[in-house]
Amino acid sequence: CPICVKSKAKQNQHRQVRTRQPVIQCDFGFLRTESSTATTTVFAAVDILTGLSMAVVLPSKGDTAYAVTELKRFILEAGRTHGILQCDQESSIQLILKKAAAELGHLSVRTSPAYSSSSQGSVERLHQTLFAQVRALREQLKERYGLEVNVGHPLLPWIVRHSSWLVNRYLVHDDGLTSYQKRWNRNYSGGLCEFGETVLYHQPGRIQAK
Repeated sequence: CPICVKSKAKQNQHRQVRTRQPVIQCDFGFLRTESSTATTTVFAAVDILTGLSMAVVLPSKGDTAYAVTELKRFILEAGRTHGILQCDQESSIQLILKKAAAELGHLSVRTSPAYSSSSQGSVERLHQTLFAQVRALREQLKERYGLEVNVGHPLLPWIVRHSSWLVNRYLVHDDGLTSYQKRWNRNYSGGLCEFGETVLYHQPGRIQAK
């Protein structure tokens, strides 16, 4: 009935796009800390097939050179020599994707329908997971070292980047695999230090016995 339609109806159904080409979804996210009203711009991308992701802090949406460099690095890491780069209809992010596609070749760019966040569902979910991990690392630094990391702090870009690194290697998806496993067919087994931990190391050749 009209009343139920007005009260309960959702957006039009978004049918899954069937394509033989791999898809990488890209989007801007905006990170804000509890003690500040300022926000920082995060550029994120996720490979749909593996769930492998990247995230970096940008000084602004207009900083296309850095965003293009990071996106190209991620595309090569994901092993996508061909496929589709997808974003919303915002001109600033379209410019980033088009530059990266032009420089790498064999990639096309498409935009999601206007006012349809569901079409960017994978990268939207990535933002939720990523920002939760960022909050966890910030809280860890506060408890262990009494350090408050807010927007503008030099550690925040490293926290965002490291959060993405952790999600790729340790977040287990519904299929029982991490993104790292799906990309490289093996578990990550490298050493890992706690973020912010002080590490003492010896540099060979710097100290010589007399």
